[in-house]
Amino acid sequence: MRKQLLIVLILLLSGHINSQIGGYALKFDGTDDYVSIADNASIDFTSSQSYTIEAWIYADDLTASNTGRAVLSKYNGSDASYFIRVNPNGTLYFDNLYTSSGVITTNKWYHIACVYKAGSDAYRKVFVNGTEKTFAGGSVIGPNNGNDEPLKIGRHNDWANDWFGKIDEVRIWNTFRTEEEIKANMYKELTGNETNLAAYYKMSNGSGTDLADNQTSGTNPGTINGSTWAVSGCFVGSRQALSFVDDTNSDEYVEIANGSALIADQDKITFECWVYPRTATIGPWETDYEGLMSIRN
Repeated sequence: MRKQLLIVLILLLSGHINSQIGGYALKFDGTDDYVSIADNASIDFTSSQSYTIEAWIYADDLTASNTGRAVLSKYNGSDASYFIRVNPNGTLYFDNLYTSSGVITTNKWYHIACVYKAGSDAYRKVFVNGTEKTFAGGSVIGPNNGNDEPLKIGRHNDWANDWFGKIDEVRIWNTFRTEEEIKANMYKELTGNETNLAAYYKMSNGSGTDLADNQTSGTNPGTINGSTWAVSGCFVGSRQALSFVDDTNSDEYVEIANGSALIADQDKITFECWVYPRTATIGPWETDYEGLMSIRN
């Protein structure tokens, strides 16, 4: 069946802005601000447990008298557990493995995802804005045996100075997340009941010194120490798209009723769009084609 999409530029520019825009983040002054979350088995991972930690971070300043700025940590010297920090040169550290410099800079929002996969093919990976960054060096401190330390956002117990900037959308999973899963969810809020979501801090309180755990069961709330509420902006931009899955419905399309009028009597026209093909296999043009946009009969 011939498939046509009637899509014009105005549609592509009117995607839904995620509800988090204008929402809240926590702001840390780099001196004595942090969030403390009581020890709990659900976030106390060992070497035999896969986990993924995600967050949106914004650094006002990365300079530090010690060895970096802490994003979060559940570390102590005898039982390493896990931590994430950023060094003054923009190196991202995860469990003491580190990327090249310049991965993180100041005055810009970044989505980071740090993944540990347990098992015979164990690995650690880090993703920045959905793209994997290779490790340049380091050796894992461990093994991860878990501990009774509180989880701290914006502070590292031993090594790193407190975070100077903003942190939003902290997600802790008790599984390893794939690149595709990270990309599919990084620009939107979660519902809180996602499978394997252990703790979730979307920083939506907006006031007070309590930080809600927005995971459905909400078993890991936090206490805010000095950090203040601030406008977030981590999701700024139209980040959603329309999905067309031809193998289940060959007649998926969007129609703009006055599409012809939008371009009538124009001697110069430009159409733009982002596209993500799921297959390179396209049928004969006489009977089937992958239409992006069209005004014709």
